[in-house]
Amino acid sequence: MTASCSHFGGVYYQGVNYLQTPTVSLNSFTSMQSLGKIKDNGANTVALIVFLQQDDPTTTRIMPSSAVTDDQLKHAIADAHDLGLKVVLKPQVLVTNSWAGEINPGTHEAWHKWYGNYQRLILHYAEIAQHYNVEVLMLGTELRHAAIQPQFRQLIIEVRKKYHGEISYAAHGVAGLKRFPYWDMLDSISLTLYPPLGQDWDAARISQLIMDKVNEIESIVSTMDKRFWIAEIGISSERGSYRHPWLETNSQQDQPDAEMQAKVLELWLKNLQQPWVDGVLIWNWFSDVSMGGMTDTGFTIQNKIAEKVVSCYWTKKCND
Repeated sequence: MTASCSHFGGVYYQGVNYLQTPTVSLNSFTSMQSLGKIKDNGANTVALIVFLQQDDPTTTRIMPSSAVTDDQLKHAIADAHDLGLKVVLKPQVLVTNSWAGEINPGTHEAWHKWYGNYQRLILHYAEIAQHYNVEVLMLGTELRHAAIQPQFRQLIIEVRKKYHGEISYAAHGVAGLKRFPYWDMLDSISLTLYPPLGQDWDAARISQLIMDKVNEIESIVSTMDKRFWIAEIGISSERGSYRHPWLETNSQQDQPDAEMQAKVLELWLKNLQQPWVDGVLIWNWFSDVSMGGMTDTGFTIQNKIAEKVVSCYWTKKCND
């Protein structure tokens, strides 16, 4: 198998979205070990996730989360760079009992207030990204309503003043890709990709659904003179999760299915090996190197069959 080569200067991102656990901070030796394992598996990129917190989709108040401190983030950037990994800094908004795609304060005045708060936080991370030579800064993830507001254009302008690397936005699937109006102002197009894959397990049919989705994306991005990459793709190792790949239930009744997770990711990686795709980042990997395992039902590929499959694609060293 041969990895695709970027048509924009040879830049290709292959790696993971990296999350700090409550017990293993990003500025710990264990986190450095976990980053090292990512590199050993053939990754060249890590997306470091920092969270912003919003209590309700309709509020204008948005705050930095305490989940990742600036010191922890800076330490992780340095560790990743020391290992030779490129870094994507990826702020994401957590909304209590909801998700970022539902953020909608409603009125023009409320949006103005929300963006005032959001922009201050993003500019803070833009300054960190500039100072620590981060390769890519994401201006948001899955902001279905927020990202189409006119204030997003000004956000891009202000970030450009602080940060001189690549800036992108992670649209929510193909619908978000079509709906986002400011691709012309960004350096690359990226999206999160978790489409439903049917109600019953049928590998051939799922393979066709994935192929059709990739072809649909190509038909859109082929008309745009921009680099394109997948900011998130993944599926939990919960039995039946192909029905709703975006969902992680964390129920005690969940049954693990590591083989299904590995097969779905293999199909995605196979079909995304295209000359017009400039990278794929898997969701997800944790700072705790011992996470995952065959009884785990979450998204992480750590210590599962999926890790071996992904490593095979990244390193081109496959053990049958």
